Amino acid sequence: MVDPTTPVVPPKAGGLTSDDVPWTGGFRNTLAQSPKTPYCLRPNDYKGFTKVYEMAIKGLERRFGNDLLDYPLLSFCKKAYKHMADTGMDSVFYFEKGGREFNILEHYTAFTLTEIETAVDVLKLKGGDGYDINHLNWSATFLLNSITLELEKPVLLKIPDTSVSGPVLWMHLVQYVESNTATAHQALLEQLKQVKLTNFTGENVKKCTEKLSTLCRRLELADELPKNIGMLICDAMVTCSVEEFRFPFITLRAEFDLNLKYKNWAELIIIADRRYQSLLDSEKWIKANPDRAGAGFIAEGLIPGNKFKEAVVCNTCGKKGHYARECRSKTQKVSTILKTTPLATPRKDDNKNSWKKIPPGKDVPHTQTSEGQTFYWCGKCKRWTLSHLTAAHASKSGPEPAAGLAEGQEEGQEKDAQTVSTQQSSSSHLASTSTTTLSMVSGF
Repeated sequence: MVDPTTPVVPPKAGGLTSDDVPWTGGFRNTLAQSPKTPYCLRPNDYKGFTKVYEMAIKGLERRFGNDLLDYPLLSFCKKAYKHMADTGMDSVFYFEKGGREFNILEHYTAFTLTEIETAVDVLKLKGGDGYDINHLNWSATFLLNSITLELEKPVLLKIPDTSVSGPVLWMHLVQYVESNTATAHQALLEQLKQVKLTNFTGENVKKCTEKLSTLCRRLELADELPKNIGMLICDAMVTCSVEEFRFPFITLRAEFDLNLKYKNWAELIIIADRRYQSLLDSEKWIKANPDRAGAGFIAEGLIPGNKFKEAVVCNTCGKKGHYARECRSKTQKVSTILKTTPLATPRKDDNKNSWKKIPPGKDVPHTQTSEGQTFYWCGKCKRWTLSHLTAAHASKSGPEPAAGLAEGQEEGQEKDAQTVSTQQSSSSHLASTSTTTLSMVSGF
């Protein structure tokens, strides 16, 4: 805390308010106009100073650890940078290289650990002021309060107690979590090329763009981002099975083919997220193969199960609301055909007379023609016959024909009738021949 009896001196990285209250934050070599938040102020009274200090060292609500898939380093970088800027501590994380100032909370790949350790020593000895010394210590406390114990132990073992400061601790932290070698950068590039939207459950675009953002950011910080990054992102998106989402990226890819700087990668990510959300809101995010995709979408909670099924069309009955495997019409299909089909020609591998016992359906005529012969349905015989309908059924000596009349008997009767007809035809032919012969004899 600054002694209230001494004249107020403006911080080297910051300034004074109209009431001569010091504030800090921002670039070290660029004059800032005003504090970003009230927590950037450094009041002279004990109560106000304590309030600012407690806020500055307070860790993030969610601690960063080894679960990089659920809480990636990029997310932690953004949250840490925001906290440092909101509390005026970000100025000790700015370092100069090539005539420019870089904040190592985001551009940590631009410096080596040795370069940061040397720059911090200079800041402590002659380059900084009392505010900077406080911020070096406060920022280290904030980072330790924002990481898990499992991550804290191996990182602190590499740092001497006298060298613990926010920037040095940060460099050890990011180097422990991820590699910054050329081999690591090549591996990131290969991962980027392999990202496809179809690799994510339900083709969840937001999960895909989150992965792409992480890879692009790391490559960009290392100055290893490929020139054709726009085409690579479009290649990942055009694998989508939703036509309304895929088509715009086909067009964008053609633009990148002509001009690699048509748009930057961050703009493409925004386009993908907005297009995806628009299709979800309009309930148009339904893939080409519902049987394959539906489970993924419902599991992700993107489309309610009942709304999704309303759009499904059964391949068996043609009705909406269920899949073919759930169709109840399957069990009714055979009986429906038998009841509605007048008379089917039996297949060669079936019993050739099995159809004769199948009664006609409702509103189906009781007289049918098959293979040039006319058949009649007899309800008393309970079969199709060549001789009579139910009304013409006549009982012969004894009781009426039983329902189970042997098929061979009726076929025999039918054959006998055909034989008699043939014999009568033959007799007529012989009589005609004899008459002609006698006429010829008489003429002679």
